[in-house]
Amino acid sequence: MVIEEQAMTNSDFLSEIYGHLDSGVYGWVASFRESPDGAPPSVWTGRPYRGVPAHAQLIDRAVDDNTYFCTSVLTTTADGELIRRKETFHRLAVLALDDVQLADVANLSYAIQTSPGKHQVGILLDPDDPDCSNAALVDRVMISLSTRGRTNDRSGNGCVRYVRLPRGANTKQRAAGVWRVQLEIWNPSVRWSLDDACQAVGIDLDDLRQEPVQPNNRQAAKGSHAGEMIAGISGPVDQRSYHENLTRLAASLVAGGMFAGAAVEFLYSLMDQVKPEASQLDELRRWEARRAEIPRAVRSAEQFAPSVRQPPSITVN
Repeated sequence: MVIEEQAMTNSDFLSEIYGHLDSGVYGWVASFRESPDGAPPSVWTGRPYRGVPAHAQLIDRAVDDNTYFCTSVLTTTADGELIRRKETFHRLAVLALDDVQLADVANLSYAIQTSPGKHQVGILLDPDDPDCSNAALVDRVMISLSTRGRTNDRSGNGCVRYVRLPRGANTKQRAAGVWRVQLEIWNPSVRWSLDDACQAVGIDLDDLRQEPVQPNNRQAAKGSHAGEMIAGISGPVDQRSYHENLTRLAASLVAGGMFAGAAVEFLYSLMDQVKPEASQLDELRRWEARRAEIPRAVRSAEQFAPSVRQPPSITVN
């Protein structure tokens, strides 16, 4: 059943998603009229959201735009800057899944039909659950979701990704015209711990609590094809070859069946582990340039993807 339009505004929805926002923390929203396919990067920048009347009115009026919110509560930088990046992650507010068949799920917090027959669904999370504030753990959850094909996040934003708000339009070009986004399920009382939410979508959170071991020198990676590529970006600074090894790793991951979003997440995480010191200015600039090329490398690697890359079905009990 579609929720009546007058029964829910975007700001009403966000008040349940984010809850009370203390000083120094904030949500994030974006709205724009352009088609999401091929839209310029600038329209995705978005803006902070604190739930104050001016913020609420702006997002509530954007019913003819594509409207999005960040799945996490964010925190200001040491300089007091408000931005949407992984380093400003404060707490995961909702575990969101893409392209879910509603017949296969139950006991969700919400479901939004984002285009004909396609739904984004979410499980609201307990704000007092310490796991929801564990950035490293949440990042592994995002990668696990991508590996299962349960997220369309190709940007690698992971825990600070955008998903749709319940009031808005999908302006992707369609023969039938603009699609009005529809809120079909709304159960804000359904609010779980991250552990329970992960179990519901087939992820064992305890398995993700162990920090993955990354090779940190060439000797450790000797004899391993993937290890050699990892060593190629994590070895001594003056011996690193980012471009070649990232390109080869992207092709290897995608050819092995990994979804694009998961591959981007993995490579971002890998590069973040080997970020040069601020004092190594030239190397840091080279690292930044190569890290920014990761999404393009993965897109190029899609030509090597297996013909069948079917995500498993999900049942939420």
